[in-house]
Amino acid sequence: MVTVQLDGLDEIVTRAVADALAAHAPSAPAAFLDVDGAATYLASTPAAIRSLVQRGEIPVHKAPNGRLLFDRDELEQWVRSG
Repeated sequence: MVTVQLDGLDEIVTRAVADALAAHAPSAPAAFLDVDGAATYLASTPAAIRSLVQRGEIPVHKAPNGRLLFDRDELEQWVRSG
């Protein structure tokens, strides 16, 4: 006859499930958005975002390659500031 000890099995299973979920959880979104991402985030269009950039009305960063990048937190502050 085989005896199986189950003491602590619930902790082992719980830990294994938590580790498996963590391994497959989506990563946190990047802090910076491109023009399309900013447009989606602000429920706007890429053309409108580019227009705001040209007029200097929206917070933007330029990557060394010239790509326009937008910080989510700065966009939220910009929207809230009116």
